[in-house]
Amino acid sequence: MTTSRTVDHLPPKLDVTQASVAYGARAIPKLQRELGGNDVLVIQQGLRSLCDLLRNPSYISEAIEEGILDECKRLCSHENNTIRMLSLQLLVHVSSHAVGRTALLTLKYIQPLTDRFVDDEAVVREFSHKVMGNMAMQMQCGAAIIEAGLSPILIERIVAEDDPRIKVSVDVSVRVRVRAYVCLWVFVLCALC
Repeated sequence: MTTSRTVDHLPPKLDVTQASVAYGARAIPKLQRELGGNDVLVIQQGLRSLCDLLRNPSYISEAIEEGILDECKRLCSHENNTIRMLSLQLLVHVSSHAVGRTALLTLKYIQPLTDRFVDDEAVVREFSHKVMGNMAMQMQCGAAIIEAGLSPILIERIVAEDDPRIKVSVDVSVRVRVRAYVCLWVFVLCALC
């Protein structure tokens, strides 16, 4: 005769920090629904799962079409530090691809990213610098940064980022400075033409 027994601990290899993901075409819509909720833990789990999913570039276009970036724009200014950090980490993955940079420019992400330069959390500031640096790689984004008058602000924030508590890598700050310089030259060349 068999009996049932109750397990007191979670099964091995179960990550409670990530949401369960549907496979195929259902994965991103399911995660988008989780981002739209009010439960902080569910939103965090959804963002972590999306970060893992969007490391595969084939999902980035689908995520853009499903409206994930609209949800991320809202979550970038969320009161929870972890949610802000995870949404910007997701944007780092998206901005590393041309289609993602174009979508971020179309959705007017430059100002919300600039608002994160003065965030209380060092990781949030680091990710916002990374996203802005990735966006500056594309000529249209660089021109939009200059047209918005953000070049001096960007350089000022990079210079002010010498706080010893902040672990912004030298590579990131150097890349952003170089891109700001390239953007400045693009602006000069556009003005001359």
